[in-house]
Amino acid sequence: MGRRRKPWWGAGPYEDFRQKVVQRFDSFASDINNHVIGRNNSVAQVLGYLNIMYNAGLIPQNAQLVPNPQGARWQATGGSRTDGTEGAHCLPCQIMIALSPGITDPSDLAPNQRVREEIRSLFAHITVLPGVFNSADVVAENCRLGGLRQVFVAAGQAVIRGQRRDKEHRYFRDAEDPMTGEFRDGWLLNRALVRAAYRTIWIPRAELAYKSAMDEVEAGRLDQYLLPLARREAPEPVMEILSAYLKYHRVAEPSKLLDPQMDELERQFNAR
Repeated sequence: MGRRRKPWWGAGPYEDFRQKVVQRFDSFASDINNHVIGRNNSVAQVLGYLNIMYNAGLIPQNAQLVPNPQGARWQATGGSRTDGTEGAHCLPCQIMIALSPGITDPSDLAPNQRVREEIRSLFAHITVLPGVFNSADVVAENCRLGGLRQVFVAAGQAVIRGQRRDKEHRYFRDAEDPMTGEFRDGWLLNRALVRAAYRTIWIPRAELAYKSAMDEVEAGRLDQYLLPLARREAPEPVMEILSAYLKYHRVAEPSKLLDPQMDELERQFNAR
């Protein structure tokens, strides 16, 4: 990744354009923040599901994760041609599990319908934004020096390795009445492993991916990413969006890493 020796936005004509871009996208600042928060929360939750499925023996040892070569398998609808908006997936790619003789969607290995739907919903989840945001995502996900797709797969791989956590006898709250529940055997998360994968793999490497994507745009290679998808964008707004992604990336840790949220994931997974 090249070192950016000066800011992308300079004085003179660039500054006039910058002010127009900032004004144009200022109303979308909360949407950008929500998109990044949604991405990070979704990543954290997928890591949790992968880990507990691994502990339960649903994902074999030495299994390899790969991006789905056919792209998104689950798609929510959103966006408007009239408004120039599109649905931007929060997750960088559909992760698949390489199982001989082919590849398997993790949701197909889920222990019950609720977990299956939750996993599919995560991969389908979108934020409705102007189409240029999808173009920025394309570069961030696929940039040459390790895009978000590679980072997501690497973080997922980290939570399906090593010693599995055994079933444990513990108290599970009732889904309909949280004031009641029962003690029984159930599969649990390796919470420390999931949090470590998020904090030491996803966070720093995704940050590098955003910076690498900015380098690609600054080097004039935006069309190399967009033309194969029949997209065209001016580089300046794409650069501004990538910069905003980077700004919000470390703002807050996902709520999905909190103990109450992990308790709920375990309850869903072990539901009868």
